[in-house]
Amino acid sequence: MSVYFPFLKLKQNEILCMGALSDETRAKIRPCFDVPRTSKNQNADEILDRIRLGFAKMASLCNLIGTFPFYIDNFDLDDDLELEGTPQYRYILATFKRFRAIPIIALDRHADHNAAAFAYLLEVGGPVGVRLQLEDIESWMLLKRKLTGLWAELARCKAQRIDVIVDARVLTDYAVAATCIAEFLKKFRAEFAAHTFVVTGSSIPSNISELIETGGAKMVPRLEYHLWRHLVGEAVLQDVRFGDYGVVSPEYSDVELQPELLRTISTPRAFYPHGDSMLAVRGISFKAHPLGNGQYFEIADLIQRQPFFRGAAYSFGDEYIYERSTSSAKRPPKAGNAGSWVKSTLASHITYLGDVLPP
Repeated sequence: MSVYFPFLKLKQNEILCMGALSDETRAKIRPCFDVPRTSKNQNADEILDRIRLGFAKMASLCNLIGTFPFYIDNFDLDDDLELEGTPQYRYILATFKRFRAIPIIALDRHADHNAAAFAYLLEVGGPVGVRLQLEDIESWMLLKRKLTGLWAELARCKAQRIDVIVDARVLTDYAVAATCIAEFLKKFRAEFAAHTFVVTGSSIPSNISELIETGGAKMVPRLEYHLWRHLVGEAVLQDVRFGDYGVVSPEYSDVELQPELLRTISTPRAFYPHGDSMLAVRGISFKAHPLGNGQYFEIADLIQRQPFFRGAAYSFGDEYIYERSTSSAKRPPKAGNAGSWVKSTLASHITYLGDVLPP
């Protein structure tokens, strides 16, 4: 039984993070990979490039560690864009069929989205995820009519397992979200059946300056964790599973900028969870700081000095952080880059959540 559901982007370092986890940790999780946006003005060629890169990385990883269960979705994309003459989600599912990726059913997507998922289930079989947003669950009577049709189709497709996911995206008021989700889950359970219930969200906004200033470091509440704890505090909801977006905002997208401009506005950052909070650290722009990427040495020192740092032996990510601190006897000449730090801090994050969440 998976205890933790990380929602990740189908990007190199978030895929490779799966290979940096121990077998024990990997067995505790079921990730969902969203194909990421590459620009505001999306086009089919950009999406195809992202899918091909994601497939290549996933294939290389699975050749090393074997296949593992994961959902795949195109939530972040303009799904009106067809790919090589094929509706987008149908194309994605066909591409990742080799890995028996788990399809996602959702509301208010492209007309072919759910039809593609049903066809995939009939051909491949296995489980399915049903991903709902907070706005989807505001009106139970309206939602109930939609779910009745979906559940009839899922019965026809003989879905092996139905996982209901409520995705709160970037949270601001977890208590309001918790009240809405709890009311929905109670009504849902009275009339429908599902195998697993997951709630996911994030405290990291798309604009990092809304969370922490440049050159800053502070503990910030993990609102997604508070949301989950609020829910499981009720006896009838104790089986709800926890999900989050790891160390990247749900609203993240690659920005098309010239490399010189990117280093002018981009800043290094890292997140390290502990209990119901996380340490958020942010440097200044790579171009403005005399050390450039060397700021990651300072970030490693700051994290490693915390009383709650879990030590180099805890995970791949914790070892990566420790080795770049001044406490390390084998500190490398380079501090790493944004991609390697996402991979490493995400590995630390996932390992920690896999350990602390109840089985």
